[in-house]
Amino acid sequence: MEVNIAPQKVVEFGGKTYRYFAGTSYLGISQHPKFRHELQHAFAVQGTNYGSSRIGNIGLAVYGKLEKALAKRFGSEDCVTFSSGFLAGMAASRAVSETYFPVRGKSHPALAPVGTEPFEGTYEEWRETYAGKSYTEGKGYAFFSDSYDPFGLEEYDFGWFAKLTPNSDFFAVIDDSHGIGVYGPRGNGVLHKIPQAENLRTAIVASLNKALGVPGGAVLCDKDLAETIRHGDIYRTSSPLSPAYASAYLACEDLYPRQRKSLQENVSFFLRQIEGLPHKMVHGMPMIGFDGGIELLEDMKQRGFLLSCFPYPEPTAQPNVRAVINALHSFGDLTELAKALKLSLAEKA
Repeated sequence: MEVNIAPQKVVEFGGKTYRYFAGTSYLGISQHPKFRHELQHAFAVQGTNYGSSRIGNIGLAVYGKLEKALAKRFGSEDCVTFSSGFLAGMAASRAVSETYFPVRGKSHPALAPVGTEPFEGTYEEWRETYAGKSYTEGKGYAFFSDSYDPFGLEEYDFGWFAKLTPNSDFFAVIDDSHGIGVYGPRGNGVLHKIPQAENLRTAIVASLNKALGVPGGAVLCDKDLAETIRHGDIYRTSSPLSPAYASAYLACEDLYPRQRKSLQENVSFFLRQIEGLPHKMVHGMPMIGFDGGIELLEDMKQRGFLLSCFPYPEPTAQPNVRAVINALHSFGDLTELAKALKLSLAEKA
């Protein structure tokens, strides 16, 4: 299905109106009046884009301001931004792999150091394989992983990083694209789940284009890694994100906690409506999975609801049916969704 207008709550298609419960605009930022107002103002001041390299002799101050704000907001020492989360992941992977041997788990293709393949097996099997492993003394190892599985809705435990041998150096590079702005204390993402140890460094890679509504990506890390990335060819030769979006984010920092509160209220309300209905979710996240596959997806479409279901990231991946809630949904929307799901699942029982 291809539509002409980006959906938030409803989708018009083929002369019908559907309620929309998919996508990644978890906080509804792209449709919020304040963000749109600030973005329009920023376009008038900054223009629509700035295609110069970040290392050019004439730069824009707004990028440094954005990176300082993101580092403060999400609890990192430094931050480097890019025009996409994919570029951010590639830059972090390349920089870390220069000095640390890469160990890839269940990670997005952006976190794919050269010569690595995603771990064949479950996250638990990956953890068990490397948690008790004996590592060469004095050598560095980097673990690349997603923060959780947003499609299979599986939460990942990183507590085992604290039990790694003290005689080696380690680096945890985690893709938190779906969690940043939503998950964890105050929406700070997965960082609070990563143990602190003298021999463990951490970098969080994220798309800013989901909960935060900014077309770009970021690496949240220590100053040493940030400096390495800024000297790398990906940073030096790629164009930055739109300065207007950077300005709009800075003008709307107070908006994000309010939208997150609305999202949390919506998720809590919906869970009460489907009490007793089998489902799967990661606590604190707005995706709720249901068994039923394509049959459930099509039946819900006939009832006027569009849910999320597609293979990702590989075309051979198992598609899972998920209802994705955002901050723009009303309790009425969620009540109707719950009723339709109960009817659809009951008919197939």
